[in-house]
Amino acid sequence: MTDIDFQQLSEKLSLPLPLFLQYALKKYPEYGKTAWYDFYLKNRARKTGTLLSLHLELTSKCNLNCKMCYVHSESIPESSQKELSEEQWLELMKQAVSEGIYSVTLSGGEAMLHPGFWPIYEYLHAHGVLVSVFTNGLCLTDTAIEHFVSLPPRLIQISLYGASEEGYTTVTGRPVFHQIDHTLQQLKKAGLPFQVAITPSIFLYPEIDSILQYVQERNYPYRINKTLFPPREETGRKHANICLSTQQMGEILKQLPAEGSSEPGQVHRISIPKTAPLSEIGVPCASGMTSAHIDCNGIMNGCIALPLVNADVCKLGLKELFRQFINAAWNFECPQNVQAARSILFVPPVPENIF
Repeated sequence: MTDIDFQQLSEKLSLPLPLFLQYALKKYPEYGKTAWYDFYLKNRARKTGTLLSLHLELTSKCNLNCKMCYVHSESIPESSQKELSEEQWLELMKQAVSEGIYSVTLSGGEAMLHPGFWPIYEYLHAHGVLVSVFTNGLCLTDTAIEHFVSLPPRLIQISLYGASEEGYTTVTGRPVFHQIDHTLQQLKKAGLPFQVAITPSIFLYPEIDSILQYVQERNYPYRINKTLFPPREETGRKHANICLSTQQMGEILKQLPAEGSSEPGQVHRISIPKTAPLSEIGVPCASGMTSAHIDCNGIMNGCIALPLVNADVCKLGLKELFRQFINAAWNFECPQNVQAARSILFVPPVPENIF
């Protein structure tokens, strides 16, 4: 989609939703109704400064100890971790619902280890919020899956760290591949919406071919994350020690199905731009414009990789803090050079000639 196409579509955002969908589906039928609905909603929210989505890092605690994790480490004393309680999260979610929040992602650490996970999930679900859960899968027992069937999520995303017990032990410290394999089978059998997330690192790289073969043979929807967030200082990890080289990442991306391919493979191969093309001023993505990230200590940012205000949401309140985010986001100086933009978002630049 060209900038001119995007501009023409942007001009149609003033239309009522049914008329916009009629126009977009007639001109670009390949994207589908759901994609255009999201496009309309996200870009209208950007124009009006509306908080549309939240990513909540419920806890830094985890039942794995991944060598590349940016938030969790068993070396961090549990006594030093002062995380938001169930009551504090529920209060923030009440504020979010009153602001008309559309979607929330529950993450971690391992989100399902937070003692308030189910009350938080159930509260959001009961108020019509679309809830996604990012998990390593170990807490997805048969009982948990049954509960999700009764209260369906928007998406369950399972991070996959290997295709064998040895691979899982290398990356996470635990030989739990067969347990995750069983969980994925149960999710598919239950008909729940799920996808597998693969985040390449130097530790996972030796098994990347086996991992891709595993998800493709089973026709599991999957995505490859091209971003590896810098570990927080308290983890003791260094970003430079966990990242793949540009060449290694390029080799992985070469294996993906071509855009629009009907082969089993990566989801979202055809994508509509979610926001306007790069400009000199203003965050080009949703960070701080329509979405925000809140960590387990209550510190709110545009997203994990782009700190804009970095303040305590429990003290200032969600509505007031998001207003500050909008101001910071619109005054953000966005690099015109795409390579520079990728550098800021910690995405290694991919050579143009790899495809």
